[in-house]
Amino acid sequence: MTSQTSGANSNPSRRVRDPHATKEKLRGAAIQLLISHGYSRASVDRILEAANLSKGAFFHHYANKHLLFVDALEELSWNQVGKVLKAAHKLQYSQYDFRDFVMSVWDYCSSDLFAVTMELATAARSNPELQEMLRPLSRSFNDHMTDAWNIALADRETNGLDTGHSSAFAMNALRGMALQAAYRHNTDMFLQQIDSLVAMFEMIFPKKSNP
Repeated sequence: MTSQTSGANSNPSRRVRDPHATKEKLRGAAIQLLISHGYSRASVDRILEAANLSKGAFFHHYANKHLLFVDALEELSWNQVGKVLKAAHKLQYSQYDFRDFVMSVWDYCSSDLFAVTMELATAARSNPELQEMLRPLSRSFNDHMTDAWNIALADRETNGLDTGHSSAFAMNALRGMALQAAYRHNTDMFLQQIDSLVAMFEMIFPKKSNP
């Protein structure tokens, strides 16, 4: 005798979706649309079309697109923070040199994370709700990046300088370069600027002498 439930179980439209996989698809579609279309044109309908999902699937996980964008940004942030912190620790164990560490930060500045961050930051200027949602994530991300720089500079003389302020200066310089790189496709020029930044830091923060 054929089971009465076999037809329902074999219907793809009625299969239970993996919640984690659904959120991954939504985040991935949101990130790509933010980069390719910008915040204002990255609508829920476009996200769902790109992810091949229904509105029911969207609103099961997110009340609005702001929550999705912030969730996607958070996932990108922690992935990138992990890479930079890993590079800082490799530097301490002499597996990397200081330039390798700075290049790991540059990788962040030329990544999807930076592009998405800039798009959302611009949108948040006129959107107080989005500002409030982004503020704690931005603060936490910056704190972790400062920790990475402090680890990278741990074996160097500070000469009375605040490494937190110095790392903020370096981050602002690299972010400014990344903004230029969006429309000035000159890899050699930016690599030379990175070499100059590395040389400046190595001069200002020389390695501590062995006792």
